[in-house]
Amino acid sequence: NKELKQLFVRLKTAERDHLRGHLNYDDFGVARNRITTALLKFMQQLRNQLAVQNPSDGGPTPTAPPLPNFGDRLPILLLYSKEDTTALTELKKHLFLLMRDEQLYFMDVQQDVPLAATDTLTYQSRLVEAAQSVLFLITPNVLTPDLFALAEAAVQSAKIIPINIEEVNLQGTPLGGAIRGLPSDGKFVSQWPNRNRAWVDVAQQLSAHFERLKSK
Repeated sequence: NKELKQLFVRLKTAERDHLRGHLNYDDFGVARNRITTALLKFMQQLRNQLAVQNPSDGGPTPTAPPLPNFGDRLPILLLYSKEDTTALTELKKHLFLLMRDEQLYFMDVQQDVPLAATDTLTYQSRLVEAAQSVLFLITPNVLTPDLFALAEAAVQSAKIIPINIEEVNLQGTPLGGAIRGLPSDGKFVSQWPNRNRAWVDVAQQLSAHFERLKSK
């Protein structure tokens, strides 16, 4: 499992830096405690997942993992392909203040799926269902059945806001109709002479949209 390997790599790196004198004892202790906490959480999620798959004790089958606890905040889902993390990072930079808004809760369709979720697509569908708005990052990487199944659900519930980043032909898809998306001029971010200005336009439009949501 990739996450488990990463935890052990982090631990060995901290131990090596401590032995070489690059990390003092207190900082090493903090790093070790954080890694241990993450490892314990991983093991508990794995235990729950195995219990769902093999309920051999005859007891009740554990329920599906719960959605993130967003309380009274408005859940906003970031829907994107794993290959587009660079574009997501660009978007997040321009949404920095919005993501700190205490009335909004941003969910990540890739990162917020717990290990205990035995069916990733089903859990992601629940995230779409719970969201007030779905920000769908459009690039050629999204042309996959699973992502478009999620996007289609968001289109049907009138939650989707396409963020047009790189040119792609969407004819014959749920987004091939009248949904214009952002930036506001209908062009892709990659088509703007100044990419940063395109992101500013996206952030301004989203800020206005979120204010309308909060007023309701």
